[in-house]
Amino acid sequence: VWHDGVIPEDYRFYRYGATGNKIFDSGAEIIAAYFRSEDTVPTSVGPDVQGDSFYVELEQYLKNLDTTFLARYDWIDPNDSRKGDTRHTQTIGIVHTYERHLRLAAEGSSSTDNATNKTNYGLVVEAMVNF
Repeated sequence: VWHDGVIPEDYRFYRYGATGNKIFDSGAEIIAAYFRSEDTVPTSVGPDVQGDSFYVELEQYLKNLDTTFLARYDWIDPNDSRKGDTRHTQTIGIVHTYERHLRLAAEGSSSTDNATNKTNYGLVVEAMVNF
């Protein structure tokens, strides 16, 4: 619950979700999650908003290379009362560890916004150092 100090009614924000994963002996892992959002706002501000999101990720760890490959799919509907505003993102990536002190990661993604019919592409590169 949030109160802005101006409007007498409260804003209410709720988030619900569930996640799960399964790791297989082969080094493969599947991860999935679903989240629901419900935002109740004062009528003078605008309409209430409810949304849904889901993702599933597949990972494969190759022990002899100390490397993980991953693929992920995200689906987001930020306002389920509006039609055609969903977003879809596909991501592929690789993570490699050097001597347990340095981990390098790279991910590429493609994200389509159905409301604007635009697709954005992204690339993230990270270096993580353990001391």
